[in-house]
Amino acid sequence: MSDANELMERRSTRKRICVFCSASENISQDFIMLSAKVGTIICKQSLDLIYGGDSKGMMGELAKSVMHQQGYVLGIFPQLIEGNEIKNRDISKLIVVNDLFERKKNMLALSDLFLALPGGIGTIDEITEVLVHINLGIIKKTLIIFNFNNFYVDFIKHLEKMQSIGMVSEKIFKQIYIVNSIEELDQVFNTLKGKEILL
Repeated sequence: MSDANELMERRSTRKRICVFCSASENISQDFIMLSAKVGTIICKQSLDLIYGGDSKGMMGELAKSVMHQQGYVLGIFPQLIEGNEIKNRDISKLIVVNDLFERKKNMLALSDLFLALPGGIGTIDEITEVLVHINLGIIKKTLIIFNFNNFYVDFIKHLEKMQSIGMVSEKIFKQIYIVNSIEELDQVFNTLKGKEILL
């Protein structure tokens, strides 16, 4: 049995949130501090964290924040990119997979909901992977987009444009929440609990 299959068999009663974000070290400290705050909210909401398994940038800070608060962190790291990114061994569990496709497959299967923080091309790829599955009705899971400092304004507008001309189903917006602050993120988590999505 693979590590991922074993985790599916042994899932705890706690819900798992998969967070997409940057591993770059060439970014403003504002983004790093955001990751730390998000880690605090994840622990406050009693959620387990799934993320890309890197030790640098926003990804590393997010994992560190959750671990420092006795939370659970599962990293899914593609062997293919070792050297470009550095796997994080200071977490609850690290799964090493073959490539980026396998990473996304496991993230989709193991997570109950998704949160997109600011990130680069890899993050956009992960967001669109979730959106494709939502658009096709393959998953019924929630995606939260954290529009920190208007980072995703143009991306959101483009989604709306695609929907308005019939390129994208309007149902995806029923599974997406846009937040602009930590307070709004906390409110969305409480809303999802009210809908019994996070219970």
